[in-house]
Amino acid sequence: MTQVITKPPFMTPILKIIFIVVLIFLGVRATLLNIDLADSQDDFSFLSQNNRGFAGFLIEASRTKLASHPEDAIQILQKAIQKDPVDSRSYLLMALAYERLGDIPRAKTLMKEAHQLGPRKPLNQIEIGQFWFRQNDIDEALFHWTIALEMKPELREKGFKDLILFMEKPVYLDAMRRLILKHHPLWWDQFFNQATFSIKNLDHVKLLYEARLSSGEDISASEQNALFDRLMRDRHWSDAYFTWMNRLSDAQLKLLGNIFDGGFNLTPSNDGFAWRTQSDPAYHMDITHPSTQKNVHTLELLFNGSQPKNTMLMHQLLLLEPGTFTLKGEVSTEQLKAGEGLLWRLRCLNGIEITRTILFQGNLAWKTFKQDFTVPVSADCKVQDISLAISADINQPFIYEGIARFRNLAILRAP
Repeated sequence: MTQVITKPPFMTPILKIIFIVVLIFLGVRATLLNIDLADSQDDFSFLSQNNRGFAGFLIEASRTKLASHPEDAIQILQKAIQKDPVDSRSYLLMALAYERLGDIPRAKTLMKEAHQLGPRKPLNQIEIGQFWFRQNDIDEALFHWTIALEMKPELREKGFKDLILFMEKPVYLDAMRRLILKHHPLWWDQFFNQATFSIKNLDHVKLLYEARLSSGEDISASEQNALFDRLMRDRHWSDAYFTWMNRLSDAQLKLLGNIFDGGFNLTPSNDGFAWRTQSDPAYHMDITHPSTQKNVHTLELLFNGSQPKNTMLMHQLLLLEPGTFTLKGEVSTEQLKAGEGLLWRLRCLNGIEITRTILFQGNLAWKTFKQDFTVPVSADCKVQDISLAISADINQPFIYEGIARFRNLAILRAP
């Protein structure tokens, strides 16, 4: 009986597929291990059908060579540019390679091409900015970092911290000033809020603000408030006052005095040296116009029986010089019950009380009240605070209901 010898099923379809995959992997690995691309080009025939995919592969391969073998990285990137001549990453990486080789003029040319091909790619712009920073071209670096921060907001937390540190040094500060004179970055308000709080040198904060003023663009309320808060924190009272005053309209400037808008013409703006209030469901505060006196405005408070959250109802910062003054105004009440009563109170900013009016309670027809007082000569009383307040321990079970009205509030220097 003749024995039939059969070949083992060595190359089944599945094994063929595995064998091909292994060959492809070895080809890719050989390239990454620095086998000459000219000799191994056929190994990438499966990728070369898609030029951009192949170029992207080469770009990533070049990164492994950039630090230790920049010449090899350049050769790989030249192949990538042949496959995809508009991929900005190839030019960026080639610029970095030439920078390592010391050929800065060629690196600069390639970096400019990288920007032209990818002007809205935030991560590229970060690297381009870092390149120009290393060349001591701070203006160009800031230009590219600005694009990155505008395009990718999640970069701002770390980017702002770095920029704030830079702002401590005059050379970087001057570059930022030149930038904002020409361009108002989308991220500027957010950055300035953090910078005014964190930059150690107040003069540097002022210089940034002055550059924004000189740019001719409108200054936002956010910027103004940030600078105001920093000036107040550093006890630059007069600078803070003029910073606030300079943003008032012509109509608002007419309301200036020892008290701003003591006639209650405006809704409290809660900033600067204007009236400040806080929301409280226990009362409603409004500016009214009595039918008999159209030109007279009245501050009106209506209590609804609920317990207020705070004894201070409204207040304003003042800059009174040392000396003797008179606080005067007009008041009327209707069945008012508000703790022990309402009063106007004047304090130094450190909390020391200067004076207070009589208590207002019950039913009062319109009447004038006056209170003389003296602002002391004290470093702790260069700024004062006038407030309308409840005279009561807010934790005690007082009744709060009725109406109080005030008008023509003023502080006059004694003759």
